[in-house]
Amino acid sequence: MTLMKRIFPQAIFPLILLLSLPAAVSAKDAETGKLPDSSHAVVVKDGAIVFENPDVLANALRLLYAGEVIGIREVLLDPTESKWAKIDMGGVVGYVKFSDIEYSGSSKVKSWRPAVILRDERPLSFSLKAGADMFGGGMGIHYLPFSRLGATFSVGSIIDDGKMKGTSLALGVISYLALENFSPFVETGFTRLSYHESYSILRVDAFYLSAGVEYIFSSGFFVNVMATYLRSADVEVSFDYANAKSGRTEVPANFGVLDPGDDNTFQFLLPGFSLGYAF
Repeated sequence: MTLMKRIFPQAIFPLILLLSLPAAVSAKDAETGKLPDSSHAVVVKDGAIVFENPDVLANALRLLYAGEVIGIREVLLDPTESKWAKIDMGGVVGYVKFSDIEYSGSSKVKSWRPAVILRDERPLSFSLKAGADMFGGGMGIHYLPFSRLGATFSVGSIIDDGKMKGTSLALGVISYLALENFSPFVETGFTRLSYHESYSILRVDAFYLSAGVEYIFSSGFFVNVMATYLRSADVEVSFDYANAKSGRTEVPANFGVLDPGDDNTFQFLLPGFSLGYAF
């Protein structure tokens, strides 16, 4: 028993000292600003802000205090040439200004650019359009007040057998399904078609639904292809005043590509494309 009392203190004290040594060194390193390893940094500014993105306009996640040791994932350089540290806070990623920390690691500095939604920066566009709801060629305009949603307007000519036979006018809404340069889109609206034949004018009110894909280049130029379904809502024949007054009110036997047939309706599935520029 006396022997155990002598051996136990001599064995336990070195063990306690050995176990406490790393913690003591770590605490000392944090106090003196010495970095434990190259993947960590010490905060030197009290109240340093951790941002959601490497941008001072981004959401603030939390505050850091002088002496905190933080894990560094990578070092970034923003468009203004300012350095940021990407840090890990227990699974939550944030960004802190490099001037607010002391870091002696050798991580490669990567360039960072904010994500740009090109259609947000260029919401107004003009395009040359063919086919689809036009039955010919013309010009289209669309404006996007929101990233994915906007209004469209198009005007053009109806081409039948190589000749201009009338005009088309369409108004609708368009929705882009993705925010990248390449995006599927859906467009729907109403179109007014006027087909001139002899003394008469065939007027067709129809609704249309288009589905397609579009690619917009960083320069602002874009191209798209689509398939358009049209179905008539109202079909009527009219005459101008002079011909009607003279009694020339004969209805032609056929109105070409827009002829409504015996059931006085029509529906089409047509291809189309457009090439334009966004401002």
